Amino acid sequence: MNPIRIAIIGAGAHAAGQHLPALLDHERRHPGSVTVAAVCDRDTARAAALAAPWGAAVHDDWRACLDQVRPDAVHVCLPPALTPRVALAAATAGAAVWVEKPLAATLAEAEELVAGLATARAMASMNRRFEPAMARLCALTAGRRPRRLHAVMARGDRREADFITTTGVHVVDLAVSLVGGPDGPPVLRTTSCDGAAWAQITWTTPEGCTATVEICPTLGINQEAVEIAGDGWWCLARSAWFDAGLVEWQEKSQPLRRETIDLTLPEWVRNGTAAETDAFLASCRGERPWSPIPAEILVATRLCHTKPVA
Repeated sequence: MNPIRIAIIGAGAHAAGQHLPALLDHERRHPGSVTVAAVCDRDTARAAALAAPWGAAVHDDWRACLDQVRPDAVHVCLPPALTPRVALAAATAGAAVWVEKPLAATLAEAEELVAGLATARAMASMNRRFEPAMARLCALTAGRRPRRLHAVMARGDRREADFITTTGVHVVDLAVSLVGGPDGPPVLRTTSCDGAAWAQITWTTPEGCTATVEICPTLGINQEAVEIAGDGWWCLARSAWFDAGLVEWQEKSQPLRRETIDLTLPEWVRNGTAAETDAFLASCRGERPWSPIPAEILVATRLCHTKPVA
């Protein structure tokens, strides 16, 4: 099988610290399966540093990169204002598209991108679905009927005005993937704390599960946790990305069971990027369905853009 030729468009910290190491590790575990054909960034020195291990081409213009390289797949690691145009162009060129969250700078642009990629081979980068502790929680609760979900994303000191829609969407999407989206209008309440917007988003699914997600960007700690329960069962997962890596579950009167995630693993393994990379490349090879597709995370995007109530 010929290697999948992937172009990385955007050579920022996320590409450098997460996606390129995960691609290198995938190639180490599966020799000949993937190669980075090009890295594109206005900062060509930064792009060249990421391209060097692969002997990849370096570009400072994404149009020239698509035209000259003709990659099999394109990973769009750009600011959200640029993402839709590049992702749609890559899909039009025939490449499989891996698009970062958030999908766009506005909800309207995200909806347009999802419509434009409706028939494309495309996956949205939502690594919390693949994060080891959360993936284990998903496996333990698969096929069960949840009654309630409570998720929390906390950060030490993040004061971006758009934190809820650009970063909080991660935990909201994870919650949606576990219990489903809203049956009726969701409720978003925001408060100001330490100069940042904190949010609580609540919705009820068609099956009657109540989901609550709290996003606390200036809590003073970095943690992500999800608690989910149904009739006779309960499960809690704390992210391995932030020095926890814990999964607990219990059924009826049985003793509490506990698993831990190896916290010595690289960050890009503990936060799910490695497993997400494996999934994207498997989809490129036709070995698994494309998931999550951009349309799937549009539900979480809309929830994060809900109009707040008092």
